[in-house]
Amino acid sequence: RWWNVTAHELIPLGEETAALARIADYQGRDRGASLTAFANELGGRVAVMSYFPWTMNMSLAKREQLVWLCDWLSRGTMPVIIETFVRLTPWVRRHPDGRLVIGLLNLSGDTYESVEIAVRTDAKHFQQLSAGGTLKPLRVQRDGDAVRLLVSGFKPYSAEVILCSA
Repeated sequence: RWWNVTAHELIPLGEETAALARIADYQGRDRGASLTAFANELGGRVAVMSYFPWTMNMSLAKREQLVWLCDWLSRGTMPVIIETFVRLTPWVRRHPDGRLVIGLLNLSGDTYESVEIAVRTDAKHFQQLSAGGTLKPLRVQRDGDAVRLLVSGFKPYSAEVILCSA
């Protein structure tokens, strides 16, 4: 028992399993792997996490690791990546004709003047739809298979919507 919670060490069973994170107790003792990743012979990808004190993991480094791990698991198909270290939740809906609607929910009491997001899409036009119903065009910077957008105006507990079209 560590941190007054029962936890178990992940023991990689093969050399092809990568230990991406290890956990240490308050005395600095290594308690073993806490995040592993594996790609099997059929092409499947798996990540296993044994973290238990979630309140101890809210750092920029851990957030970045989890975002890029999810992108690896999805083979680089995550449609939206929030690049700025903020408490936003993305909701994405792709229409069969290629249009994309992205909802960005601010689930905190924080105000964010601007947030950078990367969107994987072939769309060329991007507009921000505010809660008041106004549309504002967004400037786009193409970056490989994605575009980078700077979205502004996040009030506490609010939502902003991005409309993407050809």
